[in-house]
Amino acid sequence: MTEQVADAHIHICEEDWRFGANLIFTWNDLESRFKNKELSRAIVLPMISNSDDSVKLNDAFFKESEKFPYRDRIWTYYWPHPKEVNPKMLVDYKVDGIKYHPSISQVRIDNASEILKIAASNNLPLLVHCGRNQISRIEYLITAARVEPDTTYIAAHLGGLANELILMAITQLQDSPQSDSIYLETSGCMNPKILRHAVDTLGADRILWGTDTPFFDPEVSKFVLRRAELQEKELRMILFDNVVKLHS
Repeated sequence: MTEQVADAHIHICEEDWRFGANLIFTWNDLESRFKNKELSRAIVLPMISNSDDSVKLNDAFFKESEKFPYRDRIWTYYWPHPKEVNPKMLVDYKVDGIKYHPSISQVRIDNASEILKIAASNNLPLLVHCGRNQISRIEYLITAARVEPDTTYIAAHLGGLANELILMAITQLQDSPQSDSIYLETSGCMNPKILRHAVDTLGADRILWGTDTPFFDPEVSKFVLRRAELQEKELRMILFDNVVKLHS
């Protein structure tokens, strides 16, 4: 594994999010990863459920982020529900990107006009959950990229989460003129051959290494990356260079 590592998908979960599985990751946990040199940079965001007050949770998240000792090494993403978008957040805090989860908000990304508008008007990257729920499929993200073509998009979970959906997403992006504005983030991909296929088909310059901490284990994600038989240059791009370039 190369020296510099940037995780493109970390949630701060101060309380167990669901099912009593101890899915907790705190600011102190994140600080330890930086202290132990496990991370060089990271995209960090709050955790929002469909019943949460996203205004309150985002405000608390950004206030805590300002106290974080490695603040200059993290990109903090704002995660609102579509009906709770608050442009004042971008005035009050340093917002480096927007997160959107169609399955949680129950609105497709191509129909989430306020989310698309705030990302486009502020030139912010938009990290979008892609997964098993029909409402979170990659085709709606591709449609959104047609509507706002100048926005940079990050499709979480390699655009699908499940193996067959990831493979379908890779094919759809290969055939889409919008693919140049869409990066794929690797969390949830457990098959190194599929990760290798994404790199071979779309290029290493379109892939970001992410873990979706605390919902996936970073060491497992690294293991999958090692098993994908990537060249050293490809590893550097996926682990660090691409996400830094995206935020420059």
